Amino acid sequence: MGRFKGNLDKIPLVFLLIACASSAQFVITPSRPQKPDWIESVPQDSQFLFVVGAATGRPSMEEARTPAMKDGKEKIAAYIGSDVEAVFSSRQTESMVNVVSETRSKSKARVVKAEEVDSYSVTTTRIDGSHTMMRYDYYVLLRFPKSEADVEIGKLEEETRQKVRTGLNLYAQAIENEKQKSYRQARRLYGEVLAGIRDLNKTLATKDPSLQTIGELSASASLKIQEIDRLIRRTYVWIRERNLGEQTISQTMAQTLEAEVSKYGFSVADMGTASLDFDHCLSGDNGALAPLRAASVQLLIIGTVDTEYSSMYLNNHFCRAKGMIHIIDVAHGEILSALPVNVKGYHAEKARAGLDALAKAGKLLGDESVRVIDQLNSAENSSGIERSYDP
Repeated sequence: MGRFKGNLDKIPLVFLLIACASSAQFVITPSRPQKPDWIESVPQDSQFLFVVGAATGRPSMEEARTPAMKDGKEKIAAYIGSDVEAVFSSRQTESMVNVVSETRSKSKARVVKAEEVDSYSVTTTRIDGSHTMMRYDYYVLLRFPKSEADVEIGKLEEETRQKVRTGLNLYAQAIENEKQKSYRQARRLYGEVLAGIRDLNKTLATKDPSLQTIGELSASASLKIQEIDRLIRRTYVWIRERNLGEQTISQTMAQTLEAEVSKYGFSVADMGTASLDFDHCLSGDNGALAPLRAASVQLLIIGTVDTEYSSMYLNNHFCRAKGMIHIIDVAHGEILSALPVNVKGYHAEKARAGLDALAKAGKLLGDESVRVIDQLNSAENSSGIERSYDP
């Protein structure tokens, strides 16, 4: 009953709003006494395309005129797109499908010869007591030479063909860079291929026997980038770790570090250390790094870490992992970065507190290694430095 009463209380208010609304007066002021026929019936002509652009209910005349003009030009753009489709259906050229889509997306910026033939506007003034509100409707008649459509078709077709040619040329350059083991340069070129053909129709023919369509070119360039990423991010992790003075069997830090860098797209080489000398690898000795190069390893993350007992608090033992990790460019024997290790871990058991510190150090150093390597890559790309890798 209380709910029903609440609804009854609202009824007089509704009636009051309607009554107020009904007392409003509307004054309609057209820009000319008679509404032009072209608003309802667009003129037809063999040489010109006529379109009507419209915008209604806008708060000012200028805010009505601008979108009305835009509406008209977009209709001309749509006409060029549909006309392109009709023309190229009969020509059956290799760029038919693409030119249609490109015209529709680009011709808005190309409609420069559209001529304003006439315009018409209506101002509606709503008067409600002392309050007045005005709204504006605007209509514009534009015309566009149909001959210009052929010009636009030719321009867009040539632009499309040029994009295809450029994409194929960049792809060929990237292949050559790969052969020379300039992988980062090759990756950049493959990226330019994808950027240049992004808007092209995937079924568009390229006239290349090995990459017959834009879709095949795009897929191949994407696959090449993935392959190069695996090459330039191939890593070997070698950590000599001790826990409270004893050599660890589980390689806790190394395993955690490997898992962390793998999350960021690095591939980790799985090979033994029998053919490697730790100290010589750590110093970046090129001879010592040869087995890693033979295994296509690009980056070596190597170092020594030990844990030391710190304290005990609330029945937990605290240990700290300390040491130094180096990131080495295997191809050149260059130490790219030296990362200090100083990470705390804890557990109710003393030995496991040390392992906890090693695991946390592995995660932290994995993240830090990725950050450092990405920074170095970014610096190389921006400065034009190119490293030649020999897997």
